[in-house]
Amino acid sequence: MRIWHVGSARSPHAAGGISSIIWTLASAQAKAGHDVLVVVADRPDHTAAAGARRLGIMLLHIECTRLRFHPIMLSDKLRDERPDIVHLHSVFVPRLATLARTLLKWQIPYVITPHGGLTPQAMATGKKLRKTIYRRLVERARFNRSSAITLAGMGEESDVRKLVPKYKNLVQWIPNPVDFAPLAGFDWQPEPARRKLVYIGQLEVGRNGIEPLINIARHMQDAELHLYGDVDPRSHDALNDLKRTMTPNVFFHDAVTGADKARALSEATMYVHMTGGEEFPVPVTEAMSLGVPCAIQENLVIAPMFREQDLGLVVPAEAKAAATKIRWAMEHTERLKEWSNHTKVYAQLNLAPEKAAERYLRVYRKSLPMRKPSKLGEAVGFVANLIGAVSSFGLAE
Repeated sequence: MRIWHVGSARSPHAAGGISSIIWTLASAQAKAGHDVLVVVADRPDHTAAAGARRLGIMLLHIECTRLRFHPIMLSDKLRDERPDIVHLHSVFVPRLATLARTLLKWQIPYVITPHGGLTPQAMATGKKLRKTIYRRLVERARFNRSSAITLAGMGEESDVRKLVPKYKNLVQWIPNPVDFAPLAGFDWQPEPARRKLVYIGQLEVGRNGIEPLINIARHMQDAELHLYGDVDPRSHDALNDLKRTMTPNVFFHDAVTGADKARALSEATMYVHMTGGEEFPVPVTEAMSLGVPCAIQENLVIAPMFREQDLGLVVPAEAKAAATKIRWAMEHTERLKEWSNHTKVYAQLNLAPEKAAERYLRVYRKSLPMRKPSKLGEAVGFVANLIGAVSSFGLAE
């Protein structure tokens, strides 16, 4: 099967968030023997191309603007590298909507993964009115015409159904895959005498739960809070304001990847994620794979699953109440060990890349159009059925 993934950064080395998920999934699908292409807007450099080759993936560069892919380049690639299925990642990206319309003209099915972009919390960030209008006028049509919709969190389906209440094609929940390779050799090993909370992600004030995390630390001054990530340029001044008033037990670090990221996670007493509305954040899946107990905000899409399967601690959005629950958890070592065991088992059964590749491939196959058999095929089928019927009749006698 030839698969296109659209919505990623151009390099596995520059990947983060959605891009990390795409590259991990694409690599697993390529290892399963499929022809996988990742469509990128920027021309890949030698490092990106070499990284893709190592993973068995082809990078497909198509120039684009915010509104659309270059129509001539797109048509040439669709003709020369025609996909069986196109997997569109994310929402509120105008060029994905124009691409979807082009795919319909070419009679190529596409699958959408919204990556948590339709949750009420995600809708409330940024330009809410513009998102609401775009959602109704553009995204509704794109979703309705898709061959399938895949979700990383079970709770996300209600948000999709609100957008497309009459949607009749497949809606499938598939957890985000985790690239286990950078985590190899690490396991949850916190220092017994040190209470350490860790967060990894972009440091964007007002969106990624940075203020609640700092306020949690204010109510837990016997514990350390370590935040790793790049500062969003739009949040530079707001973050500096927070730093001037934060307590001394809060520490900011540069973004970490690979073994450094695995080490930072494995040394945490707990990983804390206070962003609401996301589906299944990559750092949470990585922490779970290492057996690190996680505390997640109750509005996260995966919060109901965490409760039902006892995978970790679910805390309120309000910082003081969250701090109270986290403090209780850190005082109960045996409870932390239970969550550690549960998350490792869950990760092994559900988050392995090959598992995700297999599940997505089943969705893709169900999304492919039924091919009408040729006249010869119909004749062969008729004869085979006739022979089978006669044989059955004879056996019955």
